[in-house]
Amino acid sequence: MTSPRTPQSSTTRRTGECLRIWIAIGVVSAVGAAQVGAQQSRATTKTAATTQDPAIYAARFRDAEAAKARGDYGAMEAALEAALEAGAGDEYAWRSLAWAEARGGKWEESLAHAEENLRRHSETGWTLRQQFDSASVAGDLALMQSSLARADLLPPERRNADHESDRRLLAAWTTPRTYELTWRIPPPSDVANSRPTRWLIPDASHGWQRCEVTAEGARSAVPVLEGGRRFLDLVHRPGEPVTLKARVVHVPVMLGARRLAAETAQPIDAQAAAWLGSFINRVAYDPADPAAAALAATLRRPTRAGTVQAVLDWMADNLRYEAGHDDALNSILSSRRGVCHHFSNLAVTLCRAAGVPAFVAHGVRLPDGGAFTDHGGSHGWIEVQLDQIGWTPVEPLDRNSLRRFGGAGYLFFDVSGRGMDDDHFRFTSLQGIPVTGRVVESHAR
Repeated sequence: MTSPRTPQSSTTRRTGECLRIWIAIGVVSAVGAAQVGAQQSRATTKTAATTQDPAIYAARFRDAEAAKARGDYGAMEAALEAALEAGAGDEYAWRSLAWAEARGGKWEESLAHAEENLRRHSETGWTLRQQFDSASVAGDLALMQSSLARADLLPPERRNADHESDRRLLAAWTTPRTYELTWRIPPPSDVANSRPTRWLIPDASHGWQRCEVTAEGARSAVPVLEGGRRFLDLVHRPGEPVTLKARVVHVPVMLGARRLAAETAQPIDAQAAAWLGSFINRVAYDPADPAAAALAATLRRPTRAGTVQAVLDWMADNLRYEAGHDDALNSILSSRRGVCHHFSNLAVTLCRAAGVPAFVAHGVRLPDGGAFTDHGGSHGWIEVQLDQIGWTPVEPLDRNSLRRFGGAGYLFFDVSGRGMDDDHFRFTSLQGIPVTGRVVESHAR
């Protein structure tokens, strides 16, 4: 979510950046599990059909493929369930059912059906790959590692084509990552101007992030810490750009379903209660708005983790990613359309209305590996305060992200939501300058 005052920022750029992030999440869409035996005790596993009707099986399977093409994973799941009532199903049918359930956030059912697929069709590249995918939705790192290890024992020709990409995905969720980043800030158009320009820069220390920023080529570069935000006051040499360089270390965090399930309700302390009221993020958002409050009342659960998951599920089922919509709360609720900042603002509003302290986080979504040039990944997500765990990042575009956010690649700058006088968009942010960089290290833990 790029500040409108930031050079080279535009609605088109922000939309494209968020769309790329949304697509990437959709491709990966899955996180972790609890152990499979435990899943089967909690999830209903589809059993073999008692009658065989090939015509019905084929028709329902076509319905499932059509639902998949629409991105309607609930309908895909229902059609596959109906198909498996009429036929035993092959490996692809059982894998597709587990896959659809993973994308619908049903991690217990997905794990159970991935295990049933393994039982029916043995350990193959495809069955183990789906177990990995289902485990990732639940945030079960141990099962993800086990699935990959067993796939390693297969002959190379029998491994799934995504085996190595799954290995990289697991590393992204378990291995600290170091970035070297560079921004080139052009000189002011008024060459005679010797006044400093204040730039919002990445935070030095926040959750999963440690970051050091240095300036080269400036007449002066003065660090400023104000209102919980980190700035550089830059004075250019006449007509010359300034180069900012950063070394960033991200240590990913995956909570997993089991840890979230252990949460019990706790009272909200006075400091956290400050993150429950109205806030501004370019425009004002009021959790007491009647429509928002009524919706939030239906999403409240006994624990904050349960409430946040209910908010994510409702948004995944009811909102569509689409550019060109107004930022106002009533517009988001009525159109049910938007991009990353619409999703984030609504998620925070609903969480606060349901009694969960939350704020909007601003930053840049960096590529996951390799080198990149002039990358524009300005993005917004949220953080919520859970009962025992505390402040936790969540990606509103991914219903599974409470269990598996990770954090690597999310370059954090600042937050919105302290109150009605605390608006990120008042500042000139480095988010609006394309960044060039590379991943230089991944550290085994």
